[in-house]
Amino acid sequence: MALIFTILGIGLVLFVHELGHFLAARAAGMRVEVFALGFGPRVWGFKRGDTDYRLALLPLGGYVLVAGENGTGTPQPGELMAASPAWRLLFYSGGILMNLAFAFVLLPILFAVGVPFESPVIGSVQAGSSGWEAGLRSGDRVLEVDGRAVHGFRHVSTAVALSAAGEPVAMSVERDGARLDLTVPTEFDAALGFPRIGVGPVYELAVVPGGPAERAGLRSTDRVLAVSGVPAADTQSAQAAVEAASLAAGPVLLLVERDGAELELSLEPAAPPAPLPAQLGISEQQNRVVQARSALAGELQPGDLVISAGGAPVQRPADLLLAALRAGHLPALTIERAGARLDLPARPDVAPARIGEMLHLGTGPGLRLAVRADGAAHRAGLRDGDAILRVNELAVRDFAALRAAIAERVQSADPASPPPLRLMVLRAGAAEPETLTVQPAPLPVRDLGLGLRIAEETVRSINPVTALRIGVNEAWQTVLEVMLTLKRMIVGDISATNLGGIISIGQVTHGFAAQGLIPLLLFLCIISVNLAVLNVLPIPALDGGHIALLAAETVRGKPVGVRARNAFNLIGFAIVIGLLLFVTTLDLRRLFGS
Repeated sequence: MALIFTILGIGLVLFVHELGHFLAARAAGMRVEVFALGFGPRVWGFKRGDTDYRLALLPLGGYVLVAGENGTGTPQPGELMAASPAWRLLFYSGGILMNLAFAFVLLPILFAVGVPFESPVIGSVQAGSSGWEAGLRSGDRVLEVDGRAVHGFRHVSTAVALSAAGEPVAMSVERDGARLDLTVPTEFDAALGFPRIGVGPVYELAVVPGGPAERAGLRSTDRVLAVSGVPAADTQSAQAAVEAASLAAGPVLLLVERDGAELELSLEPAAPPAPLPAQLGISEQQNRVVQARSALAGELQPGDLVISAGGAPVQRPADLLLAALRAGHLPALTIERAGARLDLPARPDVAPARIGEMLHLGTGPGLRLAVRADGAAHRAGLRDGDAILRVNELAVRDFAALRAAIAERVQSADPASPPPLRLMVLRAGAAEPETLTVQPAPLPVRDLGLGLRIAEETVRSINPVTALRIGVNEAWQTVLEVMLTLKRMIVGDISATNLGGIISIGQVTHGFAAQGLIPLLLFLCIISVNLAVLNVLPIPALDGGHIALLAAETVRGKPVGVRARNAFNLIGFAIVIGLLLFVTTLDLRRLFGS
């Protein structure tokens, strides 16, 4: 069903655009010869009056062909060039105006019904990021970004991505019932191709259809509060709780909220639905204090190693969070400072949700490993703090190179029987390295039937005036976002690799269609505005190119010559085809992961 809605949705936007040209042509008295959705050979259609209504083979757009559009000689009544410049301007602008009208009319209706948005609450703040440095916290509700009211997290990420290079964004957030105004610097992410601030949306646990959680009685409308006693109230705690339960033995107890009441469900984990990849069970140690702030600034110093929390070993930030979630606060810590071990008392005043905001744990000098007790590396003799110098005969200098070397040798082999790896290992405190042989194998992870979904809120107003205001504002902001995106790409603040073609549009549309009719219609409004703005650009062969030729005619006092017009359109056709090939190549690379 989602696939059908995807096809119909994209077709609707294209139809609306071409309908605008068709109605404008009829209003101007032009004879319409072809009304087509798609390009290329005619697949199906019918003829009524002078017009051939058709579906063409390639669903990459559409066109309206009016009499005299490609002709020469003296214009005859009913032909394009026989119409006045004002009527021709209306014809060329018809698709643009219709796409804008589609969004500006439909959006207020959608907001009167209710539009689901990703919750505008910050779910995670990456330690050490610009957002972390500026004081953003998990749980902050974003009210405005650069003066624009925020309905969903999409507005936050879009505003940041479209910010000028090196320019901060002004954010207003609600924290503990009070409004707080912050200036947040942005960081350009070369991998993503646009600026970011290191924050993510709120995720919540959700039931996977057909999985153990659903078989245990969990419903899609339930809210999971805890997993085997570990609270799962926010993104980080939910991830930590599920990971811990998936690696532990025995049944898993879920505490859920249903219709305002709490109840417990017991589920029996199952084997993963698909074979897990073979791996070593190692990660990079991230237990060195990079920065401590607020209440922890006096107790922890940069360079301290957090050895354990509440008696449980700490190798990465998730270990510390899990220990805090189980204790309900920051538990007693054992740290190493300048070669000496120190014990720090528990801090009942520091809630688990505040630890990430107060403490930035990272890597220290040298490549040191965290080794899972149930993994292949541990069975081969590797221990926490060891460093790998070589994989087979390949030297590795950092964890990224180590991961790439292991993946190349494991993933290129038969998944059922990956080859053993010879690792040159330098033990913590040892003077000479030794060689160990490790046989990669899947970790014994259990499937709980629990996934993560972005928390949503519905924006709705029963007041038609308010719904109209919200809808019109959303449409206008979409127009500004498209124009700003083009500007940022031209000046290089956003990488052109973020462009997408018909494959990307189809994939995203399918995603919205799977969420329901209202999200799909909202996305179609955004696509419709995108189409309108792009067609305004003075690119030959597009609506904006025709409008540019009409402007030149007005200035010259006579039409542009046929040869010049044909050359102009030919250049435009080459530009459009080149752009189409470029974005399709990007789509295929994203689709196949190369």
